[in-house]
Amino acid sequence: MYKILSIIFALIFLSFAAFAEEKKKGKLDSFEAEVHEEEKGSSSSGSSSSSSSTSAQGIATKGIMDMMANFFISGLVNTGEYSSLSDMQKGLREMESPALPTIRIEPSYQYVFDGVSGAALDAEMGYLMLGVNGEFLYYVERENGDNLKFLSGHFLLRTLFAQIIEADMALGARGMMGNNSHTGFDLGFPFYIFFGKHFIWDVKPYITFLRGRDIYDISSGLSYKYKMFGVRAAYRMINIQNETLHGPRIGVFFQW
Repeated sequence: MYKILSIIFALIFLSFAAFAEEKKKGKLDSFEAEVHEEEKGSSSSGSSSSSSSTSAQGIATKGIMDMMANFFISGLVNTGEYSSLSDMQKGLREMESPALPTIRIEPSYQYVFDGVSGAALDAEMGYLMLGVNGEFLYYVERENGDNLKFLSGHFLLRTLFAQIIEADMALGARGMMGNNSHTGFDLGFPFYIFFGKHFIWDVKPYITFLRGRDIYDISSGLSYKYKMFGVRAAYRMINIQNETLHGPRIGVFFQW
């Protein structure tokens, strides 16, 4: 009898231990695990609805990117409205236009739901239509200190339409570093609307092709710029399959 009770208590203890171990798996570990998750057949209505939700997000993101691509093509046609590149650069600087920055640096903080915080450093350099940008993004789980890092860099082809709309094409790579490291091709169409020389509204959709999985990174924000400094309030969502990191973001920037 005592042996049977001992076995039962041992099984109960192991069950609770397994449950506790499962609970230890935080949001960032779950996000990274989606990269390794193998394709599965339809097994339950829950997974089916989850897949439908993921497909809807993918369709919406690709729709946004198609729209931005059309704006980019329109801008590419109309960027040549100046007689020369030097005249264009001079005109933009005289108007203190925030379009086509020569240099832009933005540190920011993001509050992410589900117990995660994020910090990022964005930088962009360029001359009129050509540029490069990069971002280092660091997420940390507030409860257990687990972290997940993203590092991305792109070549930019930047266009300006009617001096009030900028549409860029970004081609590059994004790396994800957590328990393991992964790198994939990254494509984006950042889009900006300028309300005078002080206010900027942006939409920044990116998609990363990583190990057969797509990571969707979409943010939208409103910036206020005065002279060479400004502040940006935004909302950002990074999604892969069934996991999403999202929340409001605030940053300050230097731009010239």
